[in-house]
Amino acid sequence: MSGKSPFQLWRPGHFRRSLNVESGDESASLEALLAANQQAGKHQGLLNTSIADLREETSTLLRKRKNPLHDHPLPKLFEGTDVNRIAFAPRTQTELELYRYENVYFVGSGSTFAIFRGQEIDGRSTGLILSSPDEAASHAIHIDRGAFCDDKYRPGNPCHFMVDRLPRAHFFRTRAGLSEDMCMMVAATAPYTKYALERVAPKVRLLEAGALYHFDELYLLSSSANPRGHPFYYMRPEVMRAVLPKVTQGLPKPSGKRRIYMSRFATNRRPLKNEKDVAKMLKKRGFEILEMSELTPFEQLSAVREAELVVAPHGAALASIVAATPETKIIELMSPKKATAAYAALSLAVNAPYTPVFGKPDRWSRKKDAWRIDVKEVEAALESEAALPSMAEV
Repeated sequence: MSGKSPFQLWRPGHFRRSLNVESGDESASLEALLAANQQAGKHQGLLNTSIADLREETSTLLRKRKNPLHDHPLPKLFEGTDVNRIAFAPRTQTELELYRYENVYFVGSGSTFAIFRGQEIDGRSTGLILSSPDEAASHAIHIDRGAFCDDKYRPGNPCHFMVDRLPRAHFFRTRAGLSEDMCMMVAATAPYTKYALERVAPKVRLLEAGALYHFDELYLLSSSANPRGHPFYYMRPEVMRAVLPKVTQGLPKPSGKRRIYMSRFATNRRPLKNEKDVAKMLKKRGFEILEMSELTPFEQLSAVREAELVVAPHGAALASIVAATPETKIIELMSPKKATAAYAALSLAVNAPYTPVFGKPDRWSRKKDAWRIDVKEVEAALESEAALPSMAEV
């Protein structure tokens, strides 16, 4: 049997919109959404379905601790901006818990998952199924024991994959005593994702998106159900030593001979309207203009490993700075909207000097997320010798 699910798996926001529930909260509680559906009677398969706690056991793998990023001087650079600083914000990181389930059904899409038994859906699920759980059970693929590594972020995002999913596999192995081949991910098939997985955790099992599985025993980490502080919520030296050297193994030795600009010419998302002006200035200063999506993961990482200067607009291409050295200067051009300090945290992990340059919305563009950057400010950042302390110094 293929295990293909006869039902759909929706995020809470998608489900809310289907019911015309007036709420701006994309993470509206599953219980409230089921109640709204019960009243509307729209999705018949979910009538009389309820939220429950299906856990058999909960244990603590990591205790609460002070957030090592909170008091670092770097987040002060983002004050007065709309940049998301959630990785730096909490003073205390909550404990990392391990949940164990028995005799449950599971379906995942790569960025959404549901755990259920009969008409009960576990409250740590991040999505809802649109057909009767009882009806779907006959289509399930049986698995004895498994440990789920994904969360609500899309698996094709290389930064999240390396600093959220791969560390979960590490914690399952080292803290929970589970074997690597018990660790499971959905839709981990993007080139960068496959490259990292083959080097860090090659025995991880890939589940089929949209397929239904029955687990005799299923393990889940609390950071999958409630992934706060992305990425690097559990930024610990043990994780960095386990993940980053394996991702970067086999790369050329650092040479400091290259200057690279990771362009966004090939995407329409968050368009940098004066990117041609930025690229022109950088070319005059000896920069290569790279479209990272046209390079293999090895070529992307090699370019950073050999660079003395890396300039890039905020975006997934910056995940390659895991290959940077303490001699590699990182300059991130920050979109005024939908930007996070994730790559600032990543630069700290590899002890690379980091400088943000902040853009402004483009008033003349029809696209709401279009923006511009002051080329002179980028030039000034290239000349600056300022460096913030590394994580080893705090």
